[in-house]
Amino acid sequence: MRLWTLAWAILVCVEFLPSPAEAFVRVSLVGDLTLSTPKIISAALPTVKAKPGFGFGGLLEIPLGGSLGIEFGGLYLARKSEISSSVTESIAVSTVMIPATFRIWIARYVTLVGGVYYAMDQGDLSVTDSGGTVTKLSHDAYGIGSADLGMLGGGGINIPIKPWINVLAEFRYIFGVFDVSQAPGATWSYRDLQFLAGIRLGKAVGSGGGAGGGAAPGPR
Repeated sequence: MRLWTLAWAILVCVEFLPSPAEAFVRVSLVGDLTLSTPKIISAALPTVKAKPGFGFGGLLEIPLGGSLGIEFGGLYLARKSEISSSVTESIAVSTVMIPATFRIWIARYVTLVGGVYYAMDQGDLSVTDSGGTVTKLSHDAYGIGSADLGMLGGGGINIPIKPWINVLAEFRYIFGVFDVSQAPGATWSYRDLQFLAGIRLGKAVGSGGGAGGGAAPGPR
């Protein structure tokens, strides 16, 4: 339900913009690939490998002037990892991530982002053993918390295909600052690689036109 609420909020924002050519915000609809490699320190000395997790979501950027904007988002993604010590198991959990970032535009084709995020797992963890048996476990039963907070940074490319429609591809590194482990003597901090791709609606910086983007025509 939270995800559908987010989708409707994005559609309302698009609907009530003055017009695509005069839009003063930029709305992005994206697909997500997350490679999650949590940093785990415990007596078992586990090794961790990332497994691909897929998701989707939306981003809303508010220009602050010049090449700077502030952006808020909502992503529904999957964190999946393979953890090996005395035994090998795979864990997967669905997560809602809310990033808040500053975006710097380098001309109209390249952007840099940096900021913070809050993430909340949805439902139980799926734990798959080496024999392929899947077990659903609560976070308390597995020994980790369901909420996560951290920093992120990255960059991407923006390819205009219409004056107000762009294709985007972006890389982000997620650095969790919370220790979510509930086990004595152990720590668990998230480290993710995140790849986003999708459509950005709104004028790219430096593309001309838009609100304040062009001069009025002179007398004929």
